[in-house]
Amino acid sequence: LWSRLAIVSVNIEKWKADLGHELMELPRGLPSSAVTFFTLGRAAVLATGSKHVVCLGGGGICGMEAQASLGSGMCWTIFAVSRGRKEQFPSLLDWAQGACPGYWIVQGKDPNEMDAFASIVSSDVEPHTDKQGKEFKIEKALT
Repeated sequence: LWSRLAIVSVNIEKWKADLGHELMELPRGLPSSAVTFFTLGRAAVLATGSKHVVCLGGGGICGMEAQASLGSGMCWTIFAVSRGRKEQFPSLLDWAQGACPGYWIVQGKDPNEMDAFASIVSSDVEPHTDKQGKEFKIEKALT
């Protein structure tokens, strides 16, 4: 694993310039720290050529990153994992419920998973069993 991990410096201003068209689509009044977080996420998937993103929960900025990747052929697997409190604002999981092809939600791994959603969760799920025999659910791929 460590042989595949790299720490790199990022010229955030260059990436902001390169992603200018995407940054214009972000909600007005977004804090600069949120714009930076969005830019770093987009830079990571674009620089690595990622085709599959796996997320353990995620806030609204991650949802904006996923939105920006629509149409690129990128697949997202999103685990319904709480960040330790009920989400007060739409999260990545809320966004993914109304997403399009290539987005999967994995449920049943966190007893507090409902806290990872700010809204009501879709019931369109299929039960599965892991290697230990514990049941979990994967929302059908949105096609």
